[in-house]
Amino acid sequence: MSVKLYYNYHFKKYYVGISAGVHDLFDEGVSTIGLQFGIIP
Repeated sequence: MSVKLYYNYHFKKYYVGISAGVHDLFDEGVSTIGLQFGIIP
């Protein structure tokens, strides 16, 4: 089982955002947090 959340803010041809998630692997919970940056073609 896993849950992921994303939020991105777009401006002109770029976006920035954050992501967060929780993964349940063999009864051991693992959480992740990340930053996102991208260019929209």
